[in-house]
Amino acid sequence: MAVRYLENPFLRLSLKAISSLLVSIIFSTGCTLSTSIEDLASKVESTTPTVSISDTSFTEGSIGSFTVSLSQPTTLPVTVAYTMVDETATSPADYIGATGILTIPAGQSSGTVSINIVDDSVYEGNETFRFEISAVNNADMGPVTLSKQITITDNDSVPDISIADASVTEGGTLSFTVSLSHASKYPVTFDYVTQDGTGANKAVSPGDYTALSTTTATIPAGSLTTTLSVTTLQDSTYEQDELMNVVLSNPGTANIVDNTGVGTIVNDDTSPTFSISNVSATESQNVDFVIDISSPSEVPITFTWQTNDGTAVGGSDFTTQAPTLVTIPALTTQITLSVPTMNDSIAELSEQFSITVSGLTGATAGVVTATGTITDNDSDPFMWTGNAFPDTNWTTGANWYGGSAPNSSQTAIFNPVCAHCDAIVNSNISVGGIRFDVGYTGTVTQSSSQTITVGSSGWTQSSGNFAGSDANISVTGDVSVSG
Repeated sequence: MAVRYLENPFLRLSLKAISSLLVSIIFSTGCTLSTSIEDLASKVESTTPTVSISDTSFTEGSIGSFTVSLSQPTTLPVTVAYTMVDETATSPADYIGATGILTIPAGQSSGTVSINIVDDSVYEGNETFRFEISAVNNADMGPVTLSKQITITDNDSVPDISIADASVTEGGTLSFTVSLSHASKYPVTFDYVTQDGTGANKAVSPGDYTALSTTTATIPAGSLTTTLSVTTLQDSTYEQDELMNVVLSNPGTANIVDNTGVGTIVNDDTSPTFSISNVSATESQNVDFVIDISSPSEVPITFTWQTNDGTAVGGSDFTTQAPTLVTIPALTTQITLSVPTMNDSIAELSEQFSITVSGLTGATAGVVTATGTITDNDSDPFMWTGNAFPDTNWTTGANWYGGSAPNSSQTAIFNPVCAHCDAIVNSNISVGGIRFDVGYTGTVTQSSSQTITVGSSGWTQSSGNFAGSDANISVTGDVSVSG
């Protein structure tokens, strides 16, 4: 007799169960079956397909698909109940999970389930989730839930770490921002340490900032930045803006592309005041000008100075100083500029010259011009000064350097340093000598009926004028008139 192969899996046990009944029928009727019961059961068993899931992985940002396969086609549609289960990948952050029913049409050997894999800019590494089949109809999936682990391949590289420069006024806190090029799913660690700067404007711990030994910092998962803080110190010293460094090392899952942040400590102290004082010295000694700096400065101070003639003349009374650049070292508050003076044998008034400062840097200009006074060291006091002006009488003691008029043993001297150079002989006078030095421009006038008696030192006249009127002049010594 003909046997129809039953494809419903729920009939398999029934066919085997009725085999003894069929055998009994055969023995009682004498009929012969063209197919054995074992063959019949085998044919029924072999027509039930089994379900499997293909191995697969997806790249972040792609649209993927799972292939659910049957071991063989069947004449009945096969339905598959599936779901997706988070592992290190989570839905909907990493993929769009779904639960549903897949139908494989009759005669087909497979079906597909599509899935969207989310693209992001976060470093995550490869992640996994599971595709699970919980039930099937018209097919066999085995005794347990069918499950396959799926890998999502990350398309983001590990992030780059960089540190920005920072600036703050001294006494404040330097805030260095450490950044990632893109976020990471995991915390990113790194070490950092402070270092003194280099060069003339270096910041040095502990004077300028509080140093930090090697310390570990963390940028939290999903964050892009963290801040490193360095405390700076206040002082009262004028200085340049100073530099120190924060250096990164030993990154976790990241690459350091800029490992040094430069911290600028901005000076908030005013520059010191530069001043120079007047000074005097006896001829043949140095005139020492003292320069004072009002407060210490870490910035070198530079300036140019030179001498200027006054009643004292460079080359004859003092050594001329051409414009010369001077540097005052850092933290120095006083220096001296020396001008040598020249000795002579001429009795003369105190003479003066000046020095001037220009091109000052690193300090605020206070007094930048000073006067140097050269005091005469010659003993002859009988030099005409005219200091009693408008009284210009010869016999007035205040008109002479020593305070009294010369007598018959002393030489009267007229030179160009007189305050008021004209003199009047208003009575009979007797002196040891009369000398008119080079450069004298005044006039000595002898009043009418007055007599001038000059002793053995004679009369020497290199410049100036004498008006004798009709009076008498008697000279014992030599007379020399020139110019």
